[in-house]
Amino acid sequence: MEAGQKRKAPSATLRSEYEIASKLKPFYTGGRVSVSRSKKLAACACGEEVYIVCHATGRVVTTIPGDSALVTSVCISEDATVVFIASRSLQCSQWDLETQTCTRRFKGHKAPVLHMSLDSQGLYLCTAGSDNQVKVWDVQEGYLTHSFKGHEGVVLFSVFHPHPKKCQLYTCGDDTAVRV
Repeated sequence: MEAGQKRKAPSATLRSEYEIASKLKPFYTGGRVSVSRSKKLAACACGEEVYIVCHATGRVVTTIPGDSALVTSVCISEDATVVFIASRSLQCSQWDLETQTCTRRFKGHKAPVLHMSLDSQGLYLCTAGSDNQVKVWDVQEGYLTHSFKGHEGVVLFSVFHPHPKKCQLYTCGDDTAVRV
């Protein structure tokens, strides 16, 4: 550029139409978020639906429809192939994430289920309810194996011992008691 010459501004082309690259929408309304062991997927309750969200991108991978009642608890398997959903209708359902189909529905509590957990091998599902009960279900066969009473209040949390050889279940409730 020679001295005294002015620099020209680059010409910009204005677009009048745009394409949507991505949208953000709510995928979580409260409660526990269940994360798979690989930490690649998370199950989040959003009103009557459950969204399966990719941890890396934050995008909704799958939407699981509800049963017209608010979701109270979700639990995704460690390998992210199965998700369990409990709702205020007192129904629990088991969904296959690969085929996106409901494989089983069951009702086991007299009040909403507030927490669910799977053992480390994915063989047993624990449901902790606001009816002061804790129930353990055989995931493959679909039947109730154990029903525990003893909490004086709502059961808020349940977790299996992480070692597969130790058959222990820990629960706690709003009665401030921890039971094994």
